[in-house]
Amino acid sequence: MRIRPVSEGDFPELLGILNAKYAGTYEFAPYTAKGLQDELKAGAFIAVAEDAGRITGSSCLKPIAFGEAIGWLAAGDSESEQRLLAEAESHVKCGRAICFVEDGRPEVNDWLMRGYAVGQRELQMALPLRRFPVGVPPEGVKLRRLYEGEDPRLIDLVNRSFGFQRLKQEEIASWRESPAFSNEWIHVAESASQLVSVTICKEDVEYSRYSGSRR
Repeated sequence: MRIRPVSEGDFPELLGILNAKYAGTYEFAPYTAKGLQDELKAGAFIAVAEDAGRITGSSCLKPIAFGEAIGWLAAGDSESEQRLLAEAESHVKCGRAICFVEDGRPEVNDWLMRGYAVGQRELQMALPLRRFPVGVPPEGVKLRRLYEGEDPRLIDLVNRSFGFQRLKQEEIASWRESPAFSNEWIHVAESASQLVSVTICKEDVEYSRYSGSRR
């Protein structure tokens, strides 16, 4: 068995492994060849385990907004799993790797045994759309939609607010690939000709595509 970087020729076997392992997990959306290509373009490192010409497992380390995360770890035996995880971890640049596991699943204990610690929990909250009274902004503050040509101002505001590069032009371009999205869904607060706050609403395309409902 050897561990090596993925190639496009591995995709058919790799997709079968990933979709078999993660089917039934929270809000599962099937892995696709395009999705793997997008991960690689975004800077992910994907390793595969190959044995006698067959792909038997894989690991992924990918950049996220606040560091680097183990995107997946799938293998048929513990030795392959350990070697795949070690390979992914060897590419960490920011000093630590994060993994996301659904609360209550057996995998939580697996990650604890690998030396990972439970950190801040990610909460997902949903609110049915309904009308609320529109609040009155403070004097001198104007609420409006984002105007055409203001993407650089939006990116600067978001990245300054987070303290790191949270938003890129490529991400905004991906939002606009959805026919339902427009600048009407980007609301900003402007004061003294400066953008000071923003709220962005957009469709969760992957969820809508595979769940049969829309969010």
